[in-house]
Amino acid sequence: MAVLDVRSDAEFNGPLGHIRGAVNIPVDELAARIGELRPLSGAPVVTVCRTDRRSASAAAVLRQAGFDPEVLRGGMEAWTQARMPVERTAPTGVRRRP
Repeated sequence: MAVLDVRSDAEFNGPLGHIRGAVNIPVDELAARIGELRPLSGAPVVTVCRTDRRSASAAAVLRQAGFDPEVLRGGMEAWTQARMPVERTAPTGVRRRP
C-alpha cells in the first residue's frame, strides 16, 4: 500500500508529522505531478492531509487518472489522536520545484 500525503512540505515535516514511507505531493501540485505516481498504479493508494478535505480532493484527481484511492478519514489529526506512529522531520526551509 502507498500513502500519498497531500499537505504542504511544511505541514508534512511539521508538528503532526507524517506516516512513515508516505510520498509528499501537495494537492495543488498533484495534477501536474501525477506521472510520478504511475509506478503505484497497481497498488492501493491512501490519501492523507491534516483532516480529510484536501485528501478527498486529491482522491478525485487520482480517480480521473485511473487510480482507485482511499481517503484516510480524519487525516493526520485522527492518526495522531489514535497514537499511531509518525515521523517528524525538522523543516529545512522552503523547497522550490523547478
